[in-house]
Amino acid sequence: MRSLHVAKTISEQINAREINSAGLVMGTAHYNEVTASLNLLGIGHATFFLGKPRDSEKSLLDYSLRF
Repeated sequence: MRSLHVAKTISEQINAREINSAGLVMGTAHYNEVTASLNLLGIGHATFFLGKPRDSEKSLLDYSLRF
């Protein structure tokens, strides 16, 4: 329920400030719930995870060459 409240608050703040986009920094604890709530409200979002990549450059290249 808190995650839905967070998503609604984000939407309200974007509308109140008359802006088209906003950045939100959050941890992973409620990530799934917050993003599900954003989807439920029809709010598009992009996610960036900082840290060490899981794949090597070679494995990414090999994967991309499959297409």
